[in-house]
Amino acid sequence: MIQYFNRLDYQQSLDSSNHSQLSEQQDNCTDLSGLFLHAKVYAIAEKYAIGGLKDLAVTKFRTTAKTVWDAGDFLDAASEAYTSTIDTDRGLRDVILGVFAEHVALLDHDEAKSLVKRLGSLAFDLLVHFHQ
Repeated sequence: MIQYFNRLDYQQSLDSSNHSQLSEQQDNCTDLSGLFLHAKVYAIAEKYAIGGLKDLAVTKFRTTAKTVWDAGDFLDAASEAYTSTIDTDRGLRDVILGVFAEHVALLDHDEAKSLVKRLGSLAFDLLVHFHQ
């Protein structure tokens, strides 16, 4: 978040000079995948009402999903987005639905089925999205 305030951007990796000051949970963020990181940044931006950072996270999420596809990473990010944002916050959720539509075969995988089953709001959103 501080990177965004200084540069109006954020990088995927953390500065190693500040690494020793991070808590264990934040320390795990150094290994976050791109999509999951962007979902986390989106959730933080929503929490602190930083609209520009939310928009940037959505843009980076969309770009990463198109250029560096990883099904497991995407499912983790989708889970994060759906558990850390409210139902009416459509910014990242709508992008996730679009990615599901582009990779519809993903719904054949057990991990994806489990996620959709666990997250009722995702199941509902997918139903509505595919019906339109």
